[in-house]
Amino acid sequence: MRRLISEFICITIGVLLVCTGCPNASGNRPTAGPHNSGEWKVWLADGKSDTISVDLLEAKELLENYEANLALIHPWEFGKYSSTEHVPHNPKVTPIGMWCGYMVYDITDKAQVIKQIMLKDRSGNHSVLYSQIPECTCSVDDLPYVTRVDGVEILAYRTRVPGTDGFYLECYFVEDSETHLPANLLDMTSIYETLKQILPERHSVEKGGGFDIQTLTFKNSVWKEGDGHHCPTGGDVEIRFKIEGTRLVSVYSKYEPSSLDAIEDEK
Repeated sequence: MRRLISEFICITIGVLLVCTGCPNASGNRPTAGPHNSGEWKVWLADGKSDTISVDLLEAKELLENYEANLALIHPWEFGKYSSTEHVPHNPKVTPIGMWCGYMVYDITDKAQVIKQIMLKDRSGNHSVLYSQIPECTCSVDDLPYVTRVDGVEILAYRTRVPGTDGFYLECYFVEDSETHLPANLLDMTSIYETLKQILPERHSVEKGGGFDIQTLTFKNSVWKEGDGHHCPTGGDVEIRFKIEGTRLVSVYSKYEPSSLDAIEDEK
């Protein structure tokens, strides 16, 4: 289990949070209060494990302040240049559709391996929701999409992390009913905790990609201690969830040992 957690944190680059002063869907800056607390967050995938506070430049046009905001969001990558104007960018904009009152755009620069998801609110301001740069090592070929699960509107982004572990970087955004701000639904803690409860000692899940947002189900093979990377012999695990606010809550879990394990348990 320790290996699963450490690999996931390393491979998914610990989806980071950047608090900003960007406006919410109503066009107003968030203010503290019982029905509108918290700040706009930008989820990052860039190889770093810390968070930063940044006040992004607001944009009435989609790519207005694009380079400047890149330097603010990722100072360790773009701050080393005297001006990001000298860094060649060729961002391609793809409209995705409406989600919770926002118009969603994908901005991808394949040459620079940059990916952003940007939201346009009702007042016409554009705010970055997600930002991914080369240090992340994830693909930028996949587009976000809008789907509905259990009556909840979800903005989903899922992309493969190169390598043999089958890991994916995954974000599933829902609207917080109290703040009306985007929140990331997928918290792997609920999966980790359930796996700890149902798996025997020296058993773990060592590959990613097991979560299906459409069915809210996590399925994967189980590795026994000493199993080869491509040869899990510990059986299978399944966890089903429901959406509760901005969280996934486990409602069913099952560990099915391999036939060999079952025979050994009977002895």
